[in-house]
Amino acid sequence: MERPSFTQDNPGAVRAVGRSAAAASLLCLLIYGRVYGQAAPPAPAARPPVAPAAPATITPAPAVPDAAAAAAKAAAAAKAAREQAAAAAKAAREKAEAEARAALYAHREKGLRAMGDRIYAAAARFFLAYRKAAKGQEPALTDATILLVRAYLEQNALADADKALEHHSKNSVGVTDPYFRDGLTYWSAAVLLSHGRWQEATAKATPLMQKTAVAEFRNRALELVGDTAVLQNNWAQAQTAFEQLLSEFPEAENSLRARLGLARVFLATEQTRRAAQMLERVKEQHADAPVLLLSIYRVLLLLQESRLSDAYTLYRNIDGDRPQTPNADWWTAASHL
Repeated sequence: MERPSFTQDNPGAVRAVGRSAAAASLLCLLIYGRVYGQAAPPAPAARPPVAPAAPATITPAPAVPDAAAAAAKAAAAAKAAREQAAAAAKAAREKAEAEARAALYAHREKGLRAMGDRIYAAAARFFLAYRKAAKGQEPALTDATILLVRAYLEQNALADADKALEHHSKNSVGVTDPYFRDGLTYWSAAVLLSHGRWQEATAKATPLMQKTAVAEFRNRALELVGDTAVLQNNWAQAQTAFEQLLSEFPEAENSLRARLGLARVFLATEQTRRAAQMLERVKEQHADAPVLLLSIYRVLLLLQESRLSDAYTLYRNIDGDRPQTPNADWWTAASHL
């Protein structure tokens, strides 16, 4: 039979033993202090509380880029780079073209200013520089040729005008702009007229009399054909041209010339009443009409009306102002008197 423990069934004994042990420990401390003359070692200091560690942050591994997305991004970047390069090239090209145009038309403007000042030789030099700068490009080449021909005609330099037209014929790739095309045709006819090649001039200018031609050059062509017809005593053709001009361009700058042309036609064909009406209209509408020419025409009119005394008196009044160059109308009036 197992022997029971002393403390197993005796809690009071357990407490008594505990108290005895504590007293024994205190007694040992007192004895230690008396024997060694030292205080008992201090009790260890209490440790500060340790804060709990922060939870560890886990950085996810970088995702592997999708191959298709990367290719699309690279393609977009390449496209943007190409577009940027194309835009830069276009801007550079437009700048160069603008600078070239400015240099090209600088010669033209200088030539036009010289023409306005009636310095025709200088104008021709500027127009030659304009033609050179055009480098065969149309319509600049045709424009330069027209201006050059005009400058040469003002100087009566017909050989130079011929060379300018020949140069254009050899170097032009063809001009399609109606304004420059009709302009070149008209000034070619004007050169022929200056050479006295009347029939060729008329043939060259006649297509411009059509309604499809540019108005400015249709007007000029009608005047040229009328003048050329007068030189050839082709009164019917002259009347047709001048009447068409006044019908289509009644207030044009050359309307005075057309009315004087018609007066000359009416006098030549002895349409006396119509000649008188036309001279009266010129007097009323054109204060700038040439006085001497009007006086010559009036002398011829008076002769047709058989008013010889009045015709002779008027002739004597203008005799001191007779033209210094050959004039068919003056000769006709003088021969009748």
